[in-house]
Amino acid sequence: MVHGVLVLRHHAAFGTQAFDFGIFDQGLWLLSRFEAPFVTVRGLHLFGDHSSYAMVPLTPLYWVWPDPRALLLLTVVVLALAGPLLFALGRAVALPPVLAAGVALGFLLHPSLSWQAWWNFHPELLAVSLVPLGFLLLVRERTWWGVGVLVLVLLVKEDAPLVIAPAGLYVAWRWRAWRAGLTLTGAAVVAFVLHFWVLLPHFSPTGELLYTGRYGHYGEGLRGALAGMLADPVRVGSDLVAGQRPAYLALMLLPLPLCLAAPRLLLLAAPITIANLLSLHGYQHEIRWHYAAYLLAVAGVAGVAGAKALVDALGRHTALPLAGAVLAAALAAHAGAGPSPIGRHHDHWSRPRADDHLVREALDRIPDDAAVAADPFLVPQLAHRRSVFMFPNPFLEDNWGAPGEPWTPRPELVDWVLTWVPPRPGDQERALADLERSGAFEVVVDNARVRLHRRVPG
Repeated sequence: MVHGVLVLRHHAAFGTQAFDFGIFDQGLWLLSRFEAPFVTVRGLHLFGDHSSYAMVPLTPLYWVWPDPRALLLLTVVVLALAGPLLFALGRAVALPPVLAAGVALGFLLHPSLSWQAWWNFHPELLAVSLVPLGFLLLVRERTWWGVGVLVLVLLVKEDAPLVIAPAGLYVAWRWRAWRAGLTLTGAAVVAFVLHFWVLLPHFSPTGELLYTGRYGHYGEGLRGALAGMLADPVRVGSDLVAGQRPAYLALMLLPLPLCLAAPRLLLLAAPITIANLLSLHGYQHEIRWHYAAYLLAVAGVAGVAGAKALVDALGRHTALPLAGAVLAAALAAHAGAGPSPIGRHHDHWSRPRADDHLVREALDRIPDDAAVAADPFLVPQLAHRRSVFMFPNPFLEDNWGAPGEPWTPRPELVDWVLTWVPPRPGDQERALADLERSGAFEVVVDNARVRLHRRVPG
């Protein structure tokens, strides 16, 4: 409830932005209208950017309520569902109720979980609930149902097989369900090959993978990077503990300390975590961003398994002290690193301003079907249309399209331009000055918050 209110207020106060929320919002809206999901916010086909095919079964959401707030609230619901699922998993493995509740509440207090709500919807966040649900079904001896749920995780993004492949091996070993477990691992391997060698290149405008440059220090392309890692394990080991990476791991695991008592389960997240730690993209090893979702989900399940191992070893009378320790660790971590009202970073949520009506009045002037370029923090208010650009696109190139793709500006596509007052310095400021000098646009709104330009007819 708290995060639902926070995220809606954040959006209403123009705190959501084009990267990445506007991308998924426009992509889902296009899918819900049975149109090719070429996302003009990003300049890429939705499935050329990432293999997030979980977006397809989400399209009915925008049939019922075609509003970005629907996607924001879905994010909060998906994250919150992990708590009851972990409680049910704890009870299914015969944890005392107080300890099962302690693990579940500790998970909900994890600072990274709050940051995921703040950063808004990403398909990977579906794994935060799907992974505990899959393990709950496995524990309840609904093996193939559990495998089916874990197969769904393969739809969230191209890197999900790095979690699901080891999960299949764990299922085969832990429950002696060799057929089910190896089927799951096989599905993950097939998905990995399809994502990286077929689907992503097919939808990429260059025919190449877009993000292998994050591993370019090991070699060119996916094969080159993998070969470079295998050829220099000393360098890999050094990179794994460089910079902020140890702090990231500590912040991910110590708020759920009982997960450390289930190291075999934690190993399921080792491949994806290593991939994130070796990346040059710093977001991949910070707790604030969606890259942490897989490790978060696995740590939650490991927390239940670790609690079970400890209470079996120490006796059921330790359930209450263990629950207290879990909650104390989670509260301390949340207070020091979380963005909720009780967290140190609570000021990251946008708050309404008295003159927000000035922005909304300008937004209301823009026709629903018009092509528009807008500031990144205004794009999510306008993304339910075929053509919406993150200004200064398409007048100047800025995070648009694929690396190596020729820049072919099409400013004639845009009829409306909406920017803050003053515009952002740099490319946005220069593009706006050029636009005003051209005489092709006229100012129709100019107030203390925003400036709205409309193309002059003819």
